[in-house]
Amino acid sequence: MRRLAEELEISLGIPHHPEEGELLIRLRPTENPNKIPEEKPPEPRFAEPEPQQDGRGRGGRGRDSRPPHRFQRAETWREEKNETFDEGDEGMEPEAPPEPRFEEGWDVLARLTPRPLSARAWRVCNMAGGLNATIAYAVFKLAGVREQDRVFNPMSGSGTLLIERDLMGPSTALVGVDINADAVRCAQQNIEAAGRTIEVARVDALETGLPPRSFDLIVADLPWGDAITVRGGNEALYLAFLKEMHRLCSRQGRMVVLTHELKLFERLMAEQDRWHVHELFQVYSGGHHPKAYLLSRK
Repeated sequence: MRRLAEELEISLGIPHHPEEGELLIRLRPTENPNKIPEEKPPEPRFAEPEPQQDGRGRGGRGRDSRPPHRFQRAETWREEKNETFDEGDEGMEPEAPPEPRFEEGWDVLARLTPRPLSARAWRVCNMAGGLNATIAYAVFKLAGVREQDRVFNPMSGSGTLLIERDLMGPSTALVGVDINADAVRCAQQNIEAAGRTIEVARVDALETGLPPRSFDLIVADLPWGDAITVRGGNEALYLAFLKEMHRLCSRQGRMVVLTHELKLFERLMAEQDRWHVHELFQVYSGGHHPKAYLLSRK
């Protein structure tokens, strides 16, 4: 492995420093073997008995009413496969379908860039529970990037969603709020490092005081339950959040919510009548598997 890493480092010019956590290649066992599909023969079809001829007694069995012989069944199967059953095949049973095979082995993961794709040069400040930048990018790609959108990012944290959206193209408005003063300062540092101009304010996302229908796209990375708050305390927060965001969302507006509280969020969605809900994707992030949901205003 070390020799392979050295060869790749020389040929690609990418550093390999495992002692510093920077890995060029990594091996792991295949977690989910993929079943190799096999052609499955159709089930043998039994010939239907012909009607009894006139003159036979009730319940009598003529030659044509007997169940098909096993060779007849085999011939039926071979006809399905466009094969013929020769007399020389007498005594042979139809071949059994092959046993399914599985792929087993190792996954080889190779990093092709000097830094992970999630790394951003503008990230000079980070917060606990901060969102991966590649996930933020994917969220906006799926939600749609529209120049006429007025975009709102409640609970904006270190500003990842705001910066990624601004880097993707212009918008009519781009606003972020967070109740945590440290988070606002952190976001402002990252925004400055990115060379962008984005409005971020210390405001409670549950009571913004903003006019109704102020935004066309709302994107939120909600608390997941361990880095930001405690599990069990999110239900009241989520209910208040959904109510306020419905007030702020325009009539044809949409909202993307990213959360790890899957059961809680899906239950609340099933019990409400303000939003149409569509699941977008599930990802791995910091030991969690959050999902992104696209909501459109009813």
